[in-house]
Amino acid sequence: MSKSAEAGPIRLALNIEDKALADRLAALLANVPGLRLVRGNESADVALVPPTIVSVSADGDVPVTPRELEVLTLLAEGMSARRGVIHL
Repeated sequence: MSKSAEAGPIRLALNIEDKALADRLAALLANVPGLRLVRGNESADVALVPPTIVSVSADGDVPVTPRELEVLTLLAEGMSARRGVIHL
């Protein structure tokens, strides 16, 4: 076990704008051993944030990450999804 894991509970920040969702998550995580929820002004080891929403441009194009492009290229070259996972 690493020294940071031995130092105490993991400090988790919930950076979620939807107050109802943040409250539900806080209630679910409140009594998890080894985890401590922190407020906005406290330092955190990790933060839970909502996924970013990718907007589609007027012409229908959606930005693709380099990793997604690599996977799409392998699939286009005929590699099966299973072999692609092993390859990546």
